Amino acid sequence: MKKKNDEQKKPTQAPQEYLEKILQLEIRIAGQITQAKENADAKIQHAMEQVEDIKDDIFEKARREREETLRTGIETAQQRSQTIIADAEEASKSIIKEGAAFVPQAVEKVVDFILGGGEACDDR
Repeated sequence: MKKKNDEQKKPTQAPQEYLEKILQLEIRIAGQITQAKENADAKIQHAMEQVEDIKDDIFEKARREREETLRTGIETAQQRSQTIIADAEEASKSIIKEGAAFVPQAVEKVVDFILGGGEACDDR
């Protein structure tokens, strides 16, 4: 029985005090929610900036690789063309050298043709 009397003797809080505590708790939680939202927005913004940086890095790397590929391709083409030109020069020198042996015969045939009045040559 004594317990009942002790409980009855405690002053009870007025409903207004409960409402004030609830309001303060709501204000505190609203502040925490606002802070959490701001933190999340900041993290999202930071992540978006990182994505932009990564994208820029990818584009720059691709540009450098493209330039390197082009440079390498151009160098290879130049080397091949120089080889082809050198081979062609060697072939033309060989043809000229070998053909030089036939120049006297060709001159003689042209002169005979002109002086001979345009008669066809039988030595083909």
